[in-house]
Amino acid sequence: MKPDQTIAHVLQLDLQALRIANISTIAFDADRTLGHFFFRQPEKNIEDFITQVSQDFGIILATNRRRPIIFANLFGASIVQPVLGLKPKPHAEFFQRIIDTAGVPVNQIAMVGDSMRKDIEPAQRSGMYTVWVDSRRGDAKHIV
Repeated sequence: MKPDQTIAHVLQLDLQALRIANISTIAFDADRTLGHFFFRQPEKNIEDFITQVSQDFGIILATNRRRPIIFANLFGASIVQPVLGLKPKPHAEFFQRIIDTAGVPVNQIAMVGDSMRKDIEPAQRSGMYTVWVDSRRGDAKHIV
């Protein structure tokens, strides 16, 4: 299945399309979705973007990442697989935790991730709206 949105960089996320689709909560993968900005000193525009998104949507950090995450406090909730002892993405248990944490119907949750196998396909099987961050679509460095 095709994702509902395909973008080259997370800053291209079409928030209006999410509103039209009645999305109330967005789960963001970390590593390559936000990672090259997210784990060192973050770019100001990524921090601003997360802050902006959180004004209109519930936001969840959903990652298999083992290392510390800078400004994870911007997210309403964090599902960090090693901390919670869950089976990692792409296991259904991880995506069920996103659904349970969001506390809304699954069709009101969007999963934003860079991996078709670990993020997009299992989120689709769970019934979520999906946004694939495919950095191969262009030079994402020019977007920021």
